[in-house]
Amino acid sequence: MGPELPPPPRVFPPDEFDERLDPELSAPSDPTSAIWRLFATLLFVDALVFCAYAVKEHHWWLWVGMLVPLAVVLAMAAQAVRNMERSGELGASERAWNAYPNQPR
Repeated sequence: MGPELPPPPRVFPPDEFDERLDPELSAPSDPTSAIWRLFATLLFVDALVFCAYAVKEHHWWLWVGMLVPLAVVLAMAAQAVRNMERSGELGASERAWNAYPNQPR
């Protein structure tokens, strides 16, 4: 007939995947992280507003006002990734994700 297809991969039930993530979710989080996220969000919105005015008005100081908050937000994001790598959170997430065989790529 047609070509033989390999058997489907083993499918993990969602409960097993959730059990792998439970230790990660139960870890205590930093109480100031919400404040830093709010601060980064406000800086990003500020950069977008300055960008809109800079495109409309064409003043050089508006472009500077857009680039400074964006640089601060990028620095905050880079530091957050380094902190997550140092604490092992990214490794735990990656191991749990890779253990589940049917994730989209």
